Amino acid sequence: MSPTAAARAARINDFSIKIATVNGTGSASANTLLMKSLFRSGIPVMGKNYFPSNIQGLPTWYEIRVTRDGHVARAGAVDIMVAMNAETYARDVKEVAPGGYLIYDSTWPRPALLKREDVTVIHNAVDTVRFTPESRVARRNSSRHAFPYDENNFVLLLIGNDWKKKGLDVLLTAISLLSDIPLYMTAVGSDDPNLYRSSIDRLRLHNRVRFEKPSNDVLSFYAAADLYVGPSLEDSFSLPILEAMACGLPVIASPNAGASEMINDGKTGFILRDPQDSVELASLIRRIQGDDTLRLSVGKAAAQFVVTHCSWEDNVQKTIRLLESIRTNSRVSR
Repeated sequence: MSPTAAARAARINDFSIKIATVNGTGSASANTLLMKSLFRSGIPVMGKNYFPSNIQGLPTWYEIRVTRDGHVARAGAVDIMVAMNAETYARDVKEVAPGGYLIYDSTWPRPALLKREDVTVIHNAVDTVRFTPESRVARRNSSRHAFPYDENNFVLLLIGNDWKKKGLDVLLTAISLLSDIPLYMTAVGSDDPNLYRSSIDRLRLHNRVRFEKPSNDVLSFYAAADLYVGPSLEDSFSLPILEAMACGLPVIASPNAGASEMINDGKTGFILRDPQDSVELASLIRRIQGDDTLRLSVGKAAAQFVVTHCSWEDNVQKTIRLLESIRTNSRVSR
């Protein structure tokens, strides 16, 4: 152990928690509650709010210093960073001291430059009992008949709200470029389909696009599809990508979606380099549609990956190991 690490390990009740939030969200009350909880556990603490501006919606930070010596100044290093503001994430992650902990919303896509090897990431999980290749295949015929789609139709699927950000415009354009393929699409979400009627008319896609409301029986959508396409302009995690993979359905994902981190391009799915490039998307769809072996191998690999790395059981075990690690290395003592 290095001298610096040894010195840090020897510190008891001397560390800081910094919480990055947004002004006007009730964060001050929540942060004060956290500080009081530590204090009522018999741990000496000091808490300070940092408001660059009191304007609602702008960034704010709250720092809790655990200090048995009664220090009231900022610690100078952040041992636990709770990053809840996407706009300040790049700044916040850099403040975490080596050996510290970062707690953040893992639905955010993390640009490669912001990744740190000393940070443990626990991704979202998916229900791998409900979403399986077997369940999808078992319901394929009945689900396609219900829409209805013929067996020779190649069906694309997009699930989510705010279709503009989900990349529906570029997807519709890509479909129009593939008029020689029996290509159809189901878009599932709460948006108003009438907003896209003019685009569908202009692109001559009248009978090739279906709009469906969200359903608790989301498996029926995966069962009817041949390819999940998510060309998001911006997205959080995009759980449908993982659900589709769990079902053994090949997926195309935007690098702007957090779930793209889970895809080995060309092996367990496909990454669309430019989510605004309809020609690139059309070319990728054509490639996948025309290669049965590729679709089957990628879908199978995707399902195996999700079962191994993205199940709720795996998520729980990773969380337990992380909490045990924090407890073992804790510098908190009453």
